[in-house]
Amino acid sequence: MSPKKAERVFNVGPEGQASIDPNQDMMTGQDEITWELPSIPANSSPDEVIFLTHILSLKTAALVHLGVIKDYGDELDLEMAKQIIDTLEVLEKRTQGHLSFEEAKHLESSIKELKVAYLSIAKP
Repeated sequence: MSPKKAERVFNVGPEGQASIDPNQDMMTGQDEITWELPSIPANSSPDEVIFLTHILSLKTAALVHLGVIKDYGDELDLEMAKQIIDTLEVLEKRTQGHLSFEEAKHLESSIKELKVAYLSIAKP
């Protein structure tokens, strides 16, 4: 069974806050869903910048597959979104104890936010 689709618009505010306005989306029952994009501290090492950028790119790809970002087509791909979430969980597990506070925080919050989005969209 394919999930219901709704028109969604993805916006990024000046403070790096991303949101969509589903116009009282039937799937979520909320007025707005909000995600925080990772901010990269000015004193970050090159490795930290690369890691945070990689997490952001995976998160963005999952949002595309969930239909939150519509610039790349209208087809939902919940299997691919789930695979990306699983990949982020593996990264979290395999890097535990080796990340900076910012890296760990952004990885954990990205996983939680994507799971919430996935469940709200995959809901029967």
